[in-house]
Amino acid sequence: MITEIEHTADAGFECVADSYEEMFREMAMAMLGMAYAVDKVAPAEERELEIRAEAPDLLLHDFLSELLQVIYYDRFLVAEIEFEHIDFKGLRAKLRGEKFDPSKHEYRNEIKAVTYHMLAAEPRGDKWFGRVIFDL
Repeated sequence: MITEIEHTADAGFECVADSYEEMFREMAMAMLGMAYAVDKVAPAEERELEIRAEAPDLLLHDFLSELLQVIYYDRFLVAEIEFEHIDFKGLRAKLRGEKFDPSKHEYRNEIKAVTYHMLAAEPRGDKWFGRVIFDL
């Protein structure tokens, strides 16, 4: 479950999910949905992404930051994410989507960066909690 949180001049999300993997996917798809209309993107091409970090919150930060690079610099819009491997220090994922086409796609918001402010990725009981704030 994704909840938008208010933050001065920025935007953010909190997520409570049944699993670590689900929390990562939900946070990523919420961020992508803030950037563009995900439902208008076809899963026509596939790319691989591999990230390593020292802790779950840093992994979440680096994963979302890398997705921003993919969508804004590579201009590859992601429609689906499939995790081939994910643990507390790394992940490998397949990104399915297509190149940005101005006749079909439109960016909604420019997300400048994923911040470290209030960043969280932690277990809470039998659920996983995540929080991220974006610099817009």
